[in-house]
Amino acid sequence: MVLGREVGVTLYGLKSPRDYILVPTANSSVAVEYQSTKLEFPFLEYRPSRKFSQDQSSSILIQLSAGVDMPHKAKSIFPIGEPTPELKPIWFTSIRLMFNWRHYL
Repeated sequence: MVLGREVGVTLYGLKSPRDYILVPTANSSVAVEYQSTKLEFPFLEYRPSRKFSQDQSSSILIQLSAGVDMPHKAKSIFPIGEPTPELKPIWFTSIRLMFNWRHYL
């Protein structure tokens, strides 16, 4: 078990061009400009294979994580005058599989 060793933070919508999303409403869809913060917390890590030799090394990593993507600063941009819909946080789980291979000269 790995808890608290690593936390991923990703900030979306801070630079130009801005991030947009189409949000379906009762009558049509609304284009919304927004920013969001994604927090990711790995909770389980497993290395089934790790090999070494004089000129190369390799390893495999399997990582399970959970997190939340929290939108904020939403603003309706099209159609003009449409009220901004409420954007809710999205909870997720993920599996990351990494293969690391290095060759030394």
